[in-house]
Amino acid sequence: MNLKYLYLTIDLGAVSLPLLFSFHPKANFSKKWKYVWPAILFPAVLFMIWDALFTNMGVWGFNPEYLVGIYFYGLPIEEILFFICIPYACLFTYEAVGHFSKKDFFQPYAMAITKTLIVLLFLLV
Repeated sequence: MNLKYLYLTIDLGAVSLPLLFSFHPKANFSKKWKYVWPAILFPAVLFMIWDALFTNMGVWGFNPEYLVGIYFYGLPIEEILFFICIPYACLFTYEAVGHFSKKDFFQPYAMAITKTLIVLLFLLV
């Protein structure tokens, strides 16, 4: 069985519906792209650098059986697309749920959640 397109298929499958529905007239997510793309690309570049360094150091690697064979700076194209496709799909899903849900159940707890996460993240560093 040829699985060389599996990772690419997962990336493109994850982003296909969110990208298609980004232009839906009732919740036009594409109008927010000027905020979305910097929020995706800035961390993606940082993670790609980290990923490339660790891949080159041999900390982890990628099974060529699941890859098409196109590499940039030691990373397979599928891994690079992962850092774009998956965050886009997640942001779109978050926005869609927010658009179609009538009540924000977490709003009363937002500040407490934020402060807790800040403390936890500082403790992890």
